[in-house]
Amino acid sequence: MSGESGRRWADVRAALAGVGVLLGVWVLSSEVLLSQKEAVPSPWELAAQMVSDLSYYGPHVRQTMSEAGWGYLWGNLFAFAVGVLFVVIPFLERLAFRLVVAVYSLPLIATAPILQVIFAGDRAKIAVAAQAVLFTTVIGVTIGLRAAHQTHLDLVHAAGGGRFQALVRVRLRSAIPGITSGLKIAAPAALLGAVIGEFLGGTRGLGVAMIASQQSFDVARTWGLAAVLTILSASVYALTGWLGRRLAPWEATSTDLGEILTPSTGGRLWRRAISSAGYLVGSIVATVLLWKLLLGGFHIDPFFAKGPGEVWAYLTDPANGTVRSEMWSDLVITLRNAGLGYAVGTVGALLLAIAVTSSRAVEQAVMPIAIAVRAVPLVAMTPLVALVVGRGVACVLIIAGMVTFFPSLVQIVDGIRGAPRPALETVQAFGGTHWSQLTRVRLPYALPSVFASARIAGPLAIIGATLAEWLVTGRGIGNRMVVSLSRSNYLDLWATVLVITVCAIATYGMASVAEGFVLRRYHEVA
Repeated sequence: MSGESGRRWADVRAALAGVGVLLGVWVLSSEVLLSQKEAVPSPWELAAQMVSDLSYYGPHVRQTMSEAGWGYLWGNLFAFAVGVLFVVIPFLERLAFRLVVAVYSLPLIATAPILQVIFAGDRAKIAVAAQAVLFTTVIGVTIGLRAAHQTHLDLVHAAGGGRFQALVRVRLRSAIPGITSGLKIAAPAALLGAVIGEFLGGTRGLGVAMIASQQSFDVARTWGLAAVLTILSASVYALTGWLGRRLAPWEATSTDLGEILTPSTGGRLWRRAISSAGYLVGSIVATVLLWKLLLGGFHIDPFFAKGPGEVWAYLTDPANGTVRSEMWSDLVITLRNAGLGYAVGTVGALLLAIAVTSSRAVEQAVMPIAIAVRAVPLVAMTPLVALVVGRGVACVLIIAGMVTFFPSLVQIVDGIRGAPRPALETVQAFGGTHWSQLTRVRLPYALPSVFASARIAGPLAIIGATLAEWLVTGRGIGNRMVVSLSRSNYLDLWATVLVITVCAIATYGMASVAEGFVLRRYHEVA
């Protein structure tokens, strides 16, 4: 057996071993460890339930896939246009990038009720799905278009071509790997958005079916629906990845969300501060204007639609002191849970990244399972976690930790592997062990990756905590949104959405500042 064949066979055995361990833990959990055995069906019980429900899945799958498909189409078309404008007009990116971050930071469960008011029927679910894909595709398009080789761009300019010619002849071709990578990440996100929209009402769809199975305490069917959602998410993720490789066989690259760099200016610190403050003010003004234009453009009933002035007055009116106090208490609960979940997820990702980069066998055994877990939509994962650990704070911590774990793992693994070889060889030449290389070189060089992942994982932790509160715990900002919607208190709903969005954007901004500080220090050392 050749060396290459031997390595492939070893990888297959390691992957099968990982799957075997997962199945063993599953069986042990369902049969022995859990005090409430009904919370986790055994693999064969789940398989039997899914076989018997095959005809039941059909109408719901078709409905959800239709909503997700249309949302995926419209959201990506809009995102592609935005990404092109960002590259062609850099000033526009400086002004509007925070708007894109704001859309990313908006919890889907917060915008879904508002979109349900704006749009009728399935269009609301399509709009939620479109929102879910916007951020990742904008980033994929932007990074992809900027991946064009400068020499090729110079040739176009030397031949008399302008920005449009450079875009068509060079940038679009170079951008295919980045664009398809963004589309690959967006595909499962569209499914998640459609299902969240269905949680708010409808007659068909996987979200509607999950609500029905939970209310009837049909545990096996709930797990089966979650498995169907996972299979669909993994399938569309793999399909878009395969299409990307077919469209760009010359370059097997991936666009990682950790590569997103908030536009910044060079120069002295005071110049950067003034420039950033100016663009921040401009972004706020643009957001308020866009908010008012959207409300006016859709002609929404003022009973449902609340403008920025009304929301600001509601949050600052001295007569609403009790409301602010209650909202602050709810916000503290959510931020505390999100922070703890983020810490647990990041520490777990760091430990697993060390194991993965230290052993190829561990990597082949663990990474397929990690990818499969990532493919499970939050709305499917949360009820299952609640069945196992209950409806308390543990459920929120697990969900917030899990959504933090995967993006942190990918970034930290890349960071550890990106340590410069000369530094590793120097440690080895002085008698350093693998542990010395890890602690003295690899982990310090992985710090920028940790902060890069924080920009994505931080807002995700808040979104995960809010979702768990909405579906499970009955506490925190997530529950406040549900209560406000049920009471038709739309002013409180809009105010709550604004507050949690500002917190998510602030989390993104603080992580960006910390990342920039670390990167500058590393560049100074280099």
